[in-house]
Order: sequence, then structure tokens, then C-alpha cells
Amino acid sequence: MVAGLVAGSVVVESAFGIDGIGSLLIGSVSSEDCPVVTAVGVIIVAAFVVVTTALDAAHNLLDPRLRKGQ
Repeated sequence: MVAGLVAGSVVVESAFGIDGIGSLLIGSVSSEDCPVVTAVGVIIVAAFVVVTTALDAAHNLLDPRLRKGQ
């Protein structure tokens, strides 16, 4: 799912000429700039982990069936 979002951002940024992380990734891959490609990958994965962890915590807090001791 995350790969689809990154691929979609690359397509949209390429089609409309918008500067963003997708165009940075494409430029870095084409110029074989491995540190930038690695950094973009780490940033995307870290953001995914943070968002899913926050959503899991919010779900546990908001759903009364998941609360312990009740």
C-alpha cells in the first residue's frame, strides 16, 4: 500500500511538474545517488510506522471493548 502511494506521488509529480519527494526519488535513482534513495526510504518507512502506531493507540483508547479491566 505504501509502495502504491509512493508510486502515485511519482506519477503525479512527473505529470504536473511538481517538486516533491517523488521527483527527488526519481532524480536520485537516475543519478545513482544511493544515500538520498536510502534516506527517502527510511523517512517513508518511519512515517508509516509512526502513523500506524498512533492509529493503533487511538483505536485502543476510543473503543470501549478493548479497554482492560472492564
